[in-house]
Amino acid sequence: MRSDNFWQNQLTAGTFKADCRNLNNGYPIPTGYNCGVLIEGETNICSGQSTTLTATGWDSYQWSHGLGSNATVTVNPTSTTTYTVTGTTGDNSAVDTVVVFVENDIQVTASIAPSSDDIVHGTI
Repeated sequence: MRSDNFWQNQLTAGTFKADCRNLNNGYPIPTGYNCGVLIEGETNICSGQSTTLTATGWDSYQWSHGLGSNATVTVNPTSTTTYTVTGTTGDNSAVDTVVVFVENDIQVTASIAPSSDDIVHGTI
């Protein structure tokens, strides 16, 4: 039987990323098993676009940047931004982060000039 401090000790020792909802019937979860919050969503967007991030694996969530406590949030960053979510089940919690990269629009200017040799000439 595990002690009340088992999970905290494992977190401090760096053995586990965090606790899970399924505590393996009181037995230690194998070393290296990742029990963290899973964040899914598009992490590369163009400037002006939004993306939806969804956290799973826990009963409740709290997002950074004032995004609230829903499992799913929609973000519209103007520059590359790191978002953090804390997942909680009972007294157990885990934290994970995701970086949404914002690509700036590339503007291309092209010009075409008429010519007398029946070849289209232009510059980009």
